[in-house]
Amino acid sequence: MNRIIVILSTLLFSPLASASCYQVSVQINENKPNGSYWDRDEGKPDLKACFIDNRSALCTIGKNGKSLCEDSLSCDLGIIYFSGTTSNVVLTDLDLTSDDAIGIKECEVGSSCNLGNAVVNFVEASCN
Repeated sequence: MNRIIVILSTLLFSPLASASCYQVSVQINENKPNGSYWDRDEGKPDLKACFIDNRSALCTIGKNGKSLCEDSLSCDLGIIYFSGTTSNVVLTDLDLTSDDAIGIKECEVGSSCNLGNAVVNFVEASCN
């Protein structure tokens, strides 16, 4: 009986996955799937990236609701803390009138994740 309690308490109170920090970067295709540019006048996207897991949600956005990476096909989002081994990634091109979806996918943190129109890279980093 004591063994069952120890095993059960170990399963209940031990973390399922260790939390880690990752350097996150995004590479976006030059064109939308239909071949058109992301913005007018052959413009590049203004990225908003959201990372959602069972404990938290984080969206990267600058002051005044503007993108941290305006008019860019690549974006270094810095070091981000993840509480688990996967994250739902939502990438959007911010526009004045109607935002464009770049991609949505559940990704494994610690590797590259192809969302079709973009690739998100997670490289393990120090949380300090």
